Parts: sequence; structure tokens; C-alpha cells
Amino acid sequence: MNWVFFRESDDFDEAFQSLHRAIDTDLEWVSVHTRLLVCAREWDNERRNKSFTLRGRDLREAEEWLAKGTEKEPKPTGLQTQYVITSRKAATKRQTITLTSVLCRHVNRFQANLSLISFLSKKNFMIILLKYSLILSRLSKGMKTKFPSSSNPPSKTIA
Repeated sequence: MNWVFFRESDDFDEAFQSLHRAIDTDLEWVSVHTRLLVCAREWDNERRNKSFTLRGRDLREAEEWLAKGTEKEPKPTGLQTQYVITSRKAATKRQTITLTSVLCRHVNRFQANLSLISFLSKKNFMIILLKYSLILSRLSKGMKTKFPSSSNPPSKTIA
């Protein structure tokens, strides 16, 4: 509204109510309403393509705006409400996919590390088993030998 006329030919009560509405208008509310309506119509015209949905701060602010919608004029339209709800669903789906992907990567790394630990443990066990088998073999043949520590490779020399 640009002008409110209070001429003698105008209805005073009607003009006064128009002035009162103009003074009570929350211009920021109307600005967000207009912006969201333009975005919602673009989303709708593009067959509700998810690439046109809100994200990040824009989505959070739109949700806050929508929550206050019952108290303000103009009220959110059905299209705006659907747009914000669909935007939240799309954001949640993107977040779920990302978190699932990260979790799968960590599980795969954990499994690989567990396999490596298992392999190394089996390898160490086999080395120790071979060392003691060699010692037992030498003892059974009457040869002198030392008992190796588990961290040292088998000694090739017989003491």
C-alpha cells in the first residue's frame, strides 16, 4: 500500500482502517512471505523438483517463519507449507544418506583393521609355533638350542 487517502469524498472509517492495517503490517513478515511464495511457485512450476528445495539456514528460517504463521497476516499458503515440509524431508534424506555413507566407510575400515589384526595374530602364532616345532625337533635329535622370545625371528644358529 502506497497511499491512504483522507479526502472529503473518501469514506473516513474505511481510510482509517486502511491506515491502521498499514501501520500494523510487519514488513519483514510480508517480505519473507513474498520470497517464500516466489520460491514455492518456482518449485511447483518445476514439477516439485527436489533441487529447488530449501537448504541450510534458508530452511531453518522458513521453518521458524512457518511456525509463527498462525499469528501473522498474510497467513502461509498451502503451497508454502508443502514447500517447507518437502524441503525438510529432502534435507533429512540427504543427511541420512551422508551419515550412512560415512558410517559404512568406518565399518569397512574397522573390518579391514580387524582382518589385519586377525591375520597378524595368526601369523605371529604360526611363527611362534614354527619356532617351538624347530626347537622340539632339534631337542629330539639331541641338539642344543635356545628358546626364542616371541618377538624375535627364529635363529638360524644352533648354540
